[in-house]
Amino acid sequence: MSVEEHKEAAGGLVGRAQVVVVSSTRTAASDESGARLATLLEAAGHEVLGRQVVDDDLRAVRQVVVGFAADGHTNLVVLTGGTGISRRDVTAEAVEPLFDSPIPGFGELFRMLSYEQIGSAAMLSRATAGMVGPLLVFALPGSQKAVELAAEKLILPEIAHLLRELAKESPPESQEPPSEAYDFEDAEPEEIEAEIVDEDEDEEEASKLAPPTGRLGVLGRGKMTLLSEEVVRTEEAEPEGDERPVPSTGWRRAAYEVGGEILRDKREDLPWDLESVSPVVDVLHTAGEVAVMKLDSGVKFSLYGWPDLRRDTSRVLAVGWGQPLAEIVALHRYPHMTGTCIEEERGLLPARDADVEEVCTAVTGSAPSDLAGAKLFAVQADTVWYERKGHVYRWDGRREHDDGVPKQTIASLVLHWSNR
Repeated sequence: MSVEEHKEAAGGLVGRAQVVVVSSTRTAASDESGARLATLLEAAGHEVLGRQVVDDDLRAVRQVVVGFAADGHTNLVVLTGGTGISRRDVTAEAVEPLFDSPIPGFGELFRMLSYEQIGSAAMLSRATAGMVGPLLVFALPGSQKAVELAAEKLILPEIAHLLRELAKESPPESQEPPSEAYDFEDAEPEEIEAEIVDEDEDEEEASKLAPPTGRLGVLGRGKMTLLSEEVVRTEEAEPEGDERPVPSTGWRRAAYEVGGEILRDKREDLPWDLESVSPVVDVLHTAGEVAVMKLDSGVKFSLYGWPDLRRDTSRVLAVGWGQPLAEIVALHRYPHMTGTCIEEERGLLPARDADVEEVCTAVTGSAPSDLAGAKLFAVQADTVWYERKGHVYRWDGRREHDDGVPKQTIASLVLHWSNR
């Protein structure tokens, strides 16, 4: 499909935008760039839900973006200010760690267009853009001319196209769509017959599933040897009445491996410390279905599923009690361990006091030079988070990133894991 066809397919998708002015000196009354941006968006047919001023503070900026990502309505955030290179310019540092899918071309094109206007000074701009869960996020310089340039030349011509791309959802790699998702309504009769035959053959050839391992997979991207790569049936994997096959990856396989019993139509209270993190609560409230997973030890987790808990390809977070904030496990990322690390020995992932250097090396192939006093905070297939002196740092194998205080980081992780 050509670019023109993509844009035509996007039709009149409308942005529901929030305009954020990052400045410690401007007020809503004195701000001109944000007001101009709101005017341009509305003139192009988009809805501006609000306009606010936020201090040049990394945590404050990040908190605002995470909050909009969790509100269930906003789909576009445009920030103006704080994209220069002074020490007070923190917008890029605030938003880029949140990006699920960066859009590097935006910054590149903006600087190219800016060069035509102001020459080599364009290199000082760190304008950036990316997708944060359900949001399109653009970070622009604070000048009115820069806002007009970015909006008129880049953002407005592509908003509908980008929103269409953001709305696309595909199952995770290495998983096939569940059989119940097959569209029989539009299928030819011979296709339906073939589908039914294939299911019967799978049942006949299925081997017995090995007992649960008690583990949530492996650290990093290492491959895990599964005793059966075939889709197999088991009575233990789901509550009575659910005879669907247990896949070799995904949230249902993770629940099986830890011996989890799924209690539908049940709900556990959120950990007290987590209840005070409103962005996390907001994200969890967007789940399409909630249940409880009970382990043989008696430990219970609340399960939150997007879009629900009926599909093997759903994104599912297990949330349980644990210090310092809560135990949160992204079950759908099995066989790669993904979640927070807690102090209690019963944790499903490496403990808080595990050797951080060893974990970093196992996950990314290298470790930071200074890990004195660091404690594990969270892990996923390609990244490790550790806490040191009240801040959480992210290690990706190349450099260390300051992701803010624990509550900020856990809000970002919950948003990221619930969407990916």
